[in-house]
Amino acid sequence: MVCQTDSLADPATLKKLVKSVVQEEDRSRNVVLFGLPEQKDENVEERVHEVFQETGLIVKPTLQATRVGKIRKENSKRPVKVSLSSHSAVHQVLCQVKKLRHSATFNKVYVRPDRSEEERSQVRLLVHELVKKRKMEPDKLHFIRSGIIHSKDKPIE
Repeated sequence: MVCQTDSLADPATLKKLVKSVVQEEDRSRNVVLFGLPEQKDENVEERVHEVFQETGLIVKPTLQATRVGKIRKENSKRPVKVSLSSHSAVHQVLCQVKKLRHSATFNKVYVRPDRSEEERSQVRLLVHELVKKRKMEPDKLHFIRSGIIHSKDKPIE
């Protein structure tokens, strides 16, 4: 058996590999909030704590939050990148965010894990395929789990 280490011996390849691993580790501690309205002179971290409190999180997680992107217009809703203390805090937040749908204040706020450009394009393709499937088979319930589109019969009401 021959071990091929030529590609890893290349400093540029090794540097890219290390950089991607570090970025992935950083991303695992982040979530992104979409749809949170901006306010003048807002304290973004306090606003994020309000959102998390609405989900019923018992522990107030340690976080850093910043708006991402340029201000385009007066009432814009730029995404908020939130860096939490650990991957387990991210998991705890993502498990609780479904409660925001029933919130009177934050029902238009969506929380997603921080993804790389490649992951975002894969999710975009999956969602596009999901929309097509819902149009083709409206009598079924379609959803995405673990990167796969699943279908099942809609429950009879």
